Amino acid sequence: MIRFVCALIVAFPWSIAAQRMGSQQPILDSYAATVGRYRAGEIEVALQELIAHDRWWVDDALKALERSRWPTVDVEAAALLHIEAALRSRTGYLDQNLHLGTARRILDLDHGTRLPAEFQRRLDLLVAWYLHSALRFDDLARHLDLILKRFPNDAEVLLALGSFYEGVGWSSEPPINLAPSPIGRRATTDGRPRILRPIDGRNQRRIQEEAAATFRRALAAAPELDEARLRLGRVLNELGRPAEALQMLQPFHQRETEVRFKYLAALFEGAAQQRGDHLDAAVEAYRVATTIYPGCQTPWVALSGALRANGERSAAYGILLRVAESEPQSEDPWWGYKFGQSWRFDAVFAQMKHQVIR
Repeated sequence: MIRFVCALIVAFPWSIAAQRMGSQQPILDSYAATVGRYRAGEIEVALQELIAHDRWWVDDALKALERSRWPTVDVEAAALLHIEAALRSRTGYLDQNLHLGTARRILDLDHGTRLPAEFQRRLDLLVAWYLHSALRFDDLARHLDLILKRFPNDAEVLLALGSFYEGVGWSSEPPINLAPSPIGRRATTDGRPRILRPIDGRNQRRIQEEAAATFRRALAAAPELDEARLRLGRVLNELGRPAEALQMLQPFHQRETEVRFKYLAALFEGAAQQRGDHLDAAVEAYRVATTIYPGCQTPWVALSGALRANGERSAAYGILLRVAESEPQSEDPWWGYKFGQSWRFDAVFAQMKHQVIR
């Protein structure tokens, strides 16, 4: 009798678990079918099916998925499907958060052992880029804290973190408050760096210094990371160190790199030369920028300002007249600069989709 009771006690939790799994099996089957359609290239159908479900259904699907044994490529496809659902969401912020959070949860299923580290890293970066593109700095701070636990010394993660600091420190009234525990100089008890926490203490200069320090860490990890070098140059000039900024920016004249980086480097070089009161050099740098993207208004306006400061008022006025009479003829990389690495999102996401869609 005692053995029977003991066996019943042991079996009871397993029985409850089996019942719960049984109740979730239809949800898991439906979820698997939707992911299968996504992998088969029926993207719109899969998105409509997923977006039609509420957060409770999604939560049950994730719980069931955690107890299943899907192939790795199907789990990857599920994560990407939720990223795309966040992009396509028509019901706003809450559904975007649901699907972004679900994609992030998928990385942690079974303690993250299902998915290759490179997939985890790129998906984490996609979420960071998306949040930065929307200037959702509170959400971005929390997400970057999670990424740093997994990839504390990754150059692209540090670039995203530095861009976050740069964005928050853009004005004298940052959009969120940050705590006085700078990453790169202090660490958690297990040695991991930590992000500045949102609490009292606004200080634009300190935040910009954090951006500069983080970009330096990114360059130490990957010296070829030109965007970190570019952003470091801009921040150094904002900190009133134009000579150091020029050391970062002037090598872009000879570097083989993205055209957008050469253009932005010329703009930032012009600003640094102007801050250092080298107006002829500033004019020349802005002229270089106009030759790279002649259809953009930004370098022409900057050139006009430098000419006016240099006493060439007639030339400055003539440039402004031409700018006022013309329409921008190309997308200006400066306009998207404050949105971090969002310019990379589409290409990386398309590459990841290509690896899972049959």
